[in-house]
Formats: sequence, C-alpha cells, structure tokens
Amino acid sequence: MAGPLAQPAGTLDQALDRALRLLAASPALAERHAHEILSVVPGEPRARLVIGMARRRLGDFDGARESLELLAAEQPRSAQIAYELGETLLASRDIPAAIASLRRATRLKRDLAPAWRALADALAASGELEAADRAYAEMTRASVTDPTLQKAAQALCDDRLDAAESLLRDHLQANPTGVAAMRMLAEAAARLGRYGEAEALLDRCLELAPGFEAARYNQALVLFRQQKSGAAVGHLNHLLAIEPRSPRYRRLLASCLGLLAEHERAIEILRELIAEFPGAPQIWLDLGRALRAVGRCEEAADADDKAAALAPHRALEPLA
Repeated sequence: MAGPLAQPAGTLDQALDRALRLLAASPALAERHAHEILSVVPGEPRARLVIGMARRRLGDFDGARESLELLAAEQPRSAQIAYELGETLLASRDIPAAIASLRRATRLKRDLAPAWRALADALAASGELEAADRAYAEMTRASVTDPTLQKAAQALCDDRLDAAESLLRDHLQANPTGVAAMRMLAEAAARLGRYGEAEALLDRCLELAPGFEAARYNQALVLFRQQKSGAAVGHLNHLLAIEPRSPRYRRLLASCLGLLAEHERAIEILRELIAEFPGAPQIWLDLGRALRAVGRCEEAADADDKAAALAPHRALEPLA
C-alpha cells in the first residue's frame, strides 16, 4: 500500500504538518511519516527535525542527539533546531552542552519562549540560580503578546521593578481578572520583599486560573520564603504530578522538607537530583546541609567539598 506521500493529493507542507501533529500522540508514527517524506524528498531538513524530536520523545536520546547535531551543523541559523538539540541534551543530562545550545537558540530568536524555559531549567539544574531566574523572566517576556505586558515584562527583565509595578497596576485596574499581569505583579512584589502581598495576588490568580503552573510555582516559592513550607509542599506536589522530573520543583520541595524537619526525604530527593546532575554545585551544597541536619557530618563535609570543587570561584548559598 502506498504511503501518504505517494498520494497525489498531499503536498510536502501537509505531510510535514501531519508528522508534527503526530508527535504528541505517537512519536513512533511521526518518525515513520518523516522517513516517508525523506523517501520522496531526500535530505528535507524539517523531516529530519521531526525524526530528532520523535526520537527524544521515545527516549532514544543518543539517536536524537546524533540526528540533531548533524542538522544543527548544517543549519546553524535555525533557532528551532538549536532548541530541540538543547532539549535533547538536557534530557540526556549533558547540562553544559544543553546550556550552550539553548543560549544559541535564544540568541537566534529572542522570543522563543520554550527555549527560555528549557534554558532556565538547565541553569537551575547546574545551580546557576540567578541566571535561571533571568531566563524565567525572559520566558515571561517572550510569552506575552499584550503590548503593556510586554513592556512590564521587559522592565522585570531589566530589574526596573517600580516601572513594572506601575504598568501592571494600571493594566489590572482596566483588566481586574488578568491573571498574567497578576502573576507578574506578584513577582515584582516578591522581588521587593513584599511576600504577603505577593501571596494574596497569587491566591487570586490561582482562584481564577487553577492550571496556571507558573503562578503555582511562584506561590510555592513565596510561601517557602515566609516559612510556610507545609502549604508550599501542597503546591509542589500538584506541580510534580504534572512535571515529575522538573529539577527546580524537586529542589524547592527538598528545601521545604528541610524546613519541616523531613530531612531523610529531602536527602533522598537531593541524591536523586545529584545522580541526574552530578555537576551541579548548589545541589551538593543543599545535600551537605540536609546531611548535617541529621548528624551525618562526615558525609556533609564530603558534599560541601564536592560543591566547592565544582565551583571554586563562586560564592554558593543553599536555597534555604
């Protein structure tokens, strides 16, 4: 039986669109469609990109990396290819290479919000928390389309918190149920140390939009900063049910558990993170703190030494 591309009614763009739509439901079928495209149009870069994307979703990280690295070398100006390669490198735990590829993607296309999100996750995994926060702010900027919110997001990225706050309050006065603006205003308030105000804004935000994951993470962090770790854990469990491998969700959960004196569970989470990201000095430092809390001082000193060796020229501080 002839494949879809052998049928005269189908165009190349239609065939590529079918392959892309299949990625979420059936990566294996998407890869097969992409190979069919290549049998008709050898070397088609978009079909080869689908193959790399499908292989990553199937857990074949080596195969995905091989395909995407070759494609990235041939298409060095493609932000999408750099992003997909970065996601693959992140999934295969090559954090330095993932950061490099994702930075290239964001340089090539500054408004590529998924690349900023992946870059932020990679930076968080490596312990570069300030850089991760900047990347998350860029993700927010890239995600909004309202001109006022774009200006406010840019002000947040530039650390012009007063300007951002003024723009966002004006926007909310005209649009009182605008959850994107509400979350951004809460971020500004939290960065100014006004955690109670940020918490109230995020409560309202989640009341209006319970599925707003960025707002829920912000709320968990705001609660943690106020020593309300029990409430923060509830939000983090909700987020981890959606994204169980998120390094920033798991690291914050470990810190919350530490404040709740659930040190052994925190140690378990941190050891899992270190197994995945052994080159992350901040996580080693978190582990040292948790081990010291249960009296395992020799192991704690070893973890501290590992953190120092990984970041000899950086001042490290645990999240808590």
